Amino acid sequence: MVTKPGEKDIGVGPYRISGRDEQGAKLEAFPRYFRGRPGLSGIEVRNYPTQRNAWTALMRGEIDMLHEVSRDAAEFVKAESAVRTYSFLRPYYIDLVFNIRHPILKNPEVRRAINEALDRATLVRDGMNGRGRETDGPIWPQHWAYTPSAKPFKFDPASARDRLERAGFKTKPASNGSMPSRLSFNCLVFSDDSRFERLAVLVQKQLADVGIDMKLQPVSQEVLVPRGGRGDFDALLFEAAGRSLNWVYAFWRSGGEIFDTGYVSADATLDRVKLALTEEDTRAAVAELDRVFHDDPPAAFIAWQETSRAVSTRFDVGGEENRDILANLWQWRPAANAQARR
Repeated sequence: MVTKPGEKDIGVGPYRISGRDEQGAKLEAFPRYFRGRPGLSGIEVRNYPTQRNAWTALMRGEIDMLHEVSRDAAEFVKAESAVRTYSFLRPYYIDLVFNIRHPILKNPEVRRAINEALDRATLVRDGMNGRGRETDGPIWPQHWAYTPSAKPFKFDPASARDRLERAGFKTKPASNGSMPSRLSFNCLVFSDDSRFERLAVLVQKQLADVGIDMKLQPVSQEVLVPRGGRGDFDALLFEAAGRSLNWVYAFWRSGGEIFDTGYVSADATLDRVKLALTEEDTRAAVAELDRVFHDDPPAAFIAWQETSRAVSTRFDVGGEENRDILANLWQWRPAANAQARR
């Protein structure tokens, strides 16, 4: 169900809210749902202070579904025979965002070198426990206008070093406790989530291999977002939404709604995407946007994130593989042999 903030609980969807309190909410089936009557008569949503508490409740049979399985607990959850896990890509990508006003990062050759220096396969494997999909841009891979990049960045540290050398960035000896490096910049890192800290350390190591000294500055979301919004950063490692092309426009169009990066190179192409009237025009504009982001990258796009939901085997959830099972919640049914499993 989708509701409008500040208004009564009205909206569209297979379920409607019948009650709520601090512990959660109760939903009842909407019998006139346009796709058909939902298979479950009602749903109770409960809030838990930690994932451990929620997981314990699932194991005790107090609840039937865990909304999201943490990255670190995924393998443990999969081993539980009374539960099935369903993995899918979240429409959020992690990227290293550049401030184009920075005296060094304003050079496109530096930003291309950074992209070549990153081994995204290793970042996903070691930084995200393999629960992600490498990306070279912000277009959601399940969007109908998406096509694989014509010129994806390849992991090539030798090329990154050559590119920096040709751009005049020679290796300087260590000083004041810093490593020998060609260039240095600071990077804000979201400190409230271990995913970003692990990735930041790996990115730092890979950039150091080509002579780039990225100094990490862990900050809370309450600090990171305002600083990003006013352009008070060299670079930052965070996540961005990408399911809709509107999100891509909002994030990367200059004067946008999220961060002030100083990036203007894609403005005309982003306007083409927004104003496209046909599917053919949209696909052409998205392909052009990919070319612009490659030639003059505003960020090093790293990976889309994978997550999982866990559901008791007492329910059949159907749905497509690698898709969010909540998208077909109205089709969920008690399993035929649910009583035998109790």
